[in-house]
Amino acid sequence: MSGDEFKAFSCFVILDNFHKKIEVLEALDDKILAGLGDGTLVVLQQDVRNPGGQWQVTKAYKNFGQRRILQLRVWRSKNLLFSLSDEGVNAHHLPAFKLSCQAGRTRGANRFAFDETRAMLCVAAKRRLILLHYNGNEFVELKELGLPDRVMAMGWCGDNVCLGFHKEYATVHANTGALSELFSSGKAGTPVITQLASGELLLAKDNIGIFIGTDGKPSRKVGLTWSDAPLAAVYSHPYVIALLPNHIEVRSAQHISQQGLAQVLPVKGMDVASTLADRGEFGAALELAALIPPTQGQARRSLNDTLHVQYGHHLFANGEYDEAMAHFGMCSSASPVVLLRLFPSLAFPAMLKPLLQSIADYKLTEVAEPKGEEFKKAVSVLLPYLLSHRTRLASVKHDSDEEEEAAAESTEERPGHETAAELSGLSAEQHTQLAEAVDTAILKAMLEMDDTGALLRFVQRPNQVSLAEGEEALRAVGRYLELVALYQSRGRYEAALDLLRSLALAPGELSVAPQGASAELAGLTGVWAAVKCLVSIGSRNVDLIKAHARWIVRADPEAGLEMFTEMRPALPPETVLPILTNEVPTLCAPYLEAALEMGLASPAKFHNELALIYLRMAKERRDSNGSASTSGVEEGSDNATNGQPDKTRLPARQDPLQRLKELIFKSDYIDAKRILLVVPLEAQQFLEIRALLLEILGSHQEALEIYVHQMKDPRLAEAYCDRMYEAAAKEKGQQGGAQMAAWSGLTSQLNYDMYLALIQVYLERQDNTPDSARRGRAPDSSNWEAVARLLSRKHDRIDSLHALDLLPGEVPLKAALPFLEGAMRAAGEKRRNSAVVKSLRRSENLQLREEVMRCRQRNVVVHLDIKPGNFCVNNDLWDPSEDKVYIIDFGGAQRAPTVEKSLNTPAHLHFINIITSFLHMWIEKQPWTVTEGFKLGAAACVRHEPKDA
Repeated sequence: MSGDEFKAFSCFVILDNFHKKIEVLEALDDKILAGLGDGTLVVLQQDVRNPGGQWQVTKAYKNFGQRRILQLRVWRSKNLLFSLSDEGVNAHHLPAFKLSCQAGRTRGANRFAFDETRAMLCVAAKRRLILLHYNGNEFVELKELGLPDRVMAMGWCGDNVCLGFHKEYATVHANTGALSELFSSGKAGTPVITQLASGELLLAKDNIGIFIGTDGKPSRKVGLTWSDAPLAAVYSHPYVIALLPNHIEVRSAQHISQQGLAQVLPVKGMDVASTLADRGEFGAALELAALIPPTQGQARRSLNDTLHVQYGHHLFANGEYDEAMAHFGMCSSASPVVLLRLFPSLAFPAMLKPLLQSIADYKLTEVAEPKGEEFKKAVSVLLPYLLSHRTRLASVKHDSDEEEEAAAESTEERPGHETAAELSGLSAEQHTQLAEAVDTAILKAMLEMDDTGALLRFVQRPNQVSLAEGEEALRAVGRYLELVALYQSRGRYEAALDLLRSLALAPGELSVAPQGASAELAGLTGVWAAVKCLVSIGSRNVDLIKAHARWIVRADPEAGLEMFTEMRPALPPETVLPILTNEVPTLCAPYLEAALEMGLASPAKFHNELALIYLRMAKERRDSNGSASTSGVEEGSDNATNGQPDKTRLPARQDPLQRLKELIFKSDYIDAKRILLVVPLEAQQFLEIRALLLEILGSHQEALEIYVHQMKDPRLAEAYCDRMYEAAAKEKGQQGGAQMAAWSGLTSQLNYDMYLALIQVYLERQDNTPDSARRGRAPDSSNWEAVARLLSRKHDRIDSLHALDLLPGEVPLKAALPFLEGAMRAAGEKRRNSAVVKSLRRSENLQLREEVMRCRQRNVVVHLDIKPGNFCVNNDLWDPSEDKVYIIDFGGAQRAPTVEKSLNTPAHLHFINIITSFLHMWIEKQPWTVTEGFKLGAAACVRHEPKDA
């Protein structure tokens, strides 16, 4: 054989020196049907006990046809056999070969063609063409057409029937009967028509085979060429086997070569397909592999996988990357190593070396990796297939884990158990190595693509990327954000935070400038990224948090505050406060405020700590600002340094002294003694804080002296007394007003003497003059004016007699006149109010007694079992001004003879009229009277039962 030839068929003699002439042959499964010249049908079959043994006649059906059998055709889907003999066309049931029916008017026919899709039979008899339809039971004649000559060959071609006459070919349309000439049959004068699987026909003209499509026209530009004119031809996909005068030739119907092979019976398809693949004819090899019987499923799959891999490898070498990957993807068991070995830059050979043995059977040659734009194009095609393989590997790993868990839970040993990894042909170690190689290749492939965020999402999820390979690849191109995510996904938080620190504080010191999204991490963005990383860690690694929290809070205090408050589980304040105290003291108060508000810190434990922080901040402010005012100062004002704000200070917040005051006011956990020890004595701005703390300790006299004599602020002193007064009133439940407090005598309580204590403080001298020297001297006019204003405004809260006792005798009566007038007016108003209240109470009592007496004079008839139907409201009698309800006493009608006599009315019309109010009726149980009522038809009912209050 030449270099272009291969052995597609082998020739064997299965029957020799047969005693009768064989007219026609047909294959039926593993049997051969032979029609003889005497009308006998012979069934030939190989000895099943010896596959290499001789063929022999297993059955013979004499008189199967009249005289000779001219044609046989098997309809496998219906188990029918059509035969043509001198008596016409017959249909037989298989496998019994029992006659089913006979086509009428076909006696003397010499050729027929059958279309299985439409169950149409076309029969040529002399110069007639008969079209019949097989309905499952019999042949039904459709039409008869005349022909110009006797038909020697025929075949269906779509809606046309192709006819071979002695000198030419023609087509007849089955519906219209139109006859169309094609071309001559050549000098040999023997027409040959062969039906192909694609629906085409192959027509022989001398030594050339012409392909005809379903439309009756040539379908290919190039036909088949034989060494001589064929006498007959059959089709065995994908080959056409032609019988020539001296030998047999085989041609491929797909790939048309210039040389054929002269053999008869097909050899093993796997061998032929492998030979075709070696020659580079992968398409034909795949078509041939598809013809392997399903009984050889494993061998068929193995061959298909090998052919797809080899074909994809061949296409890749020729730059056809899309087609190559498509064939790789069609391989059911191909390892991703097949793809990775084509890209050494994505997966180093050292990484693949332990895995190459798994693809040794494919016998692949080395192919150079594409360069430049071709490489980028190839990688873009490769990436989806790598992701698909990654999903398969994850599925195998998941199945393996489930099997291991099931095996661990089972108490019985199961012999022959294989994990999913073993079933896939990989050991557990190889599976891990392959997953690492695939993920690393995906990372490097994504680096070759435009940055769409896909790589960042990939490394943020669980992956098996080689940390060393991935780190090197990402650093080489400045993709630091993806490297940070890779570190985090692998639990390398310290490396991730170190890299974020460099990106945020010193991006210029990195070996490669940040690219893509990494370039945006310079400055505060990188700080916030570090905060997000630490928040994800939680409080599991306290040392790591301490180490990186310092530079974060120095770079951006607000980010540091967010970090400590959002971390879950949160760090205890005992750990956070020392860090903030050392690095950014101004952040301590905002952190503790947020921690207390979010429930991360206990008020009982940290209110005092917060108060000390406020106090420390206020002292620092005093020291930095000198004698600054204690109000209106904002924390966090910018300290201009070369025009740049101080990043260690928070935005403007409320004055710490004011926050300290609010905390002392609202907290129940302040340790006043502890705080008072560190409050400066001499500082003017801390006097109010001292007074508030003395208030908590109950040192009211000292607190009032601070307000009056040191701060000289009567407003604060009076507000102090008001708080004490209102607190005592609240304890007694008398928050309604001072007038009610005066009525109840609360002014005699201890907490209500606060105003008298304030008067005493006002009247005291603040110099060192002895008491003997101060006798007979009137108080300072300024202090007396304050006392006078207090007595005038608070006369309703101050015991006038006690206040007069406190006034020194030297005070002029005229000076005390405003207080005395106010006290007298208050006493008069008090008496008048009491008189009014007394009068109102008496009037109400009288009205109630009158109502009680009036109601007690009425008779009552009460039925205790009152139902909703007993209550009625009549539109004619209802008076909105009267509070009345009418009750029909059906049950009491039998017990009311006295009422009947007194009212002179029938018992069934008696009604109880409640003329007292519902409230009084309910509480006092006033009598009900019986009165004459109204018709029952216009009633609306409710339910009511009198009961004890």
